[in-house]
Amino acid sequence: MNRAIRTSTRRRGFLMMDAIFGILILGVCMVMLVVTVSRESTAEVRLADARRATAIAEATLTNLQCGSPLQSSADAKVSIEPCKDGRQVNGMRWARVTVRVNNETRSLIGLVPWRTVPGPTTREVSR
Repeated sequence: MNRAIRTSTRRRGFLMMDAIFGILILGVCMVMLVVTVSRESTAEVRLADARRATAIAEATLTNLQCGSPLQSSADAKVSIEPCKDGRQVNGMRWARVTVRVNNETRSLIGLVPWRTVPGPTTREVSR
């Protein structure tokens, strides 16, 4: 009878340790899942900002090429400057449009009429 009690106690302790390790493994998996989802959402926001900055830079460069007025926005900072050593080509000049949206910066270089790029400027522009 004494032997049966010992075996029963030992088995219960073994099952308890299995349950604790199982819960521990599930907890680690849950933490890893939460970290992954958090990083994914952060990357998604950065990608959206980068796309918005690129779209604003394209729109600004197109507006400069067409002579259209530039639009303004509070969340985008746009700077327009002539490129160094840029030659004039048929009344056009190379210009760099740099856009910053929430710590994401994108730059585009294109030919614009030489009158539209007087010197380094910074403007608030949106699409």
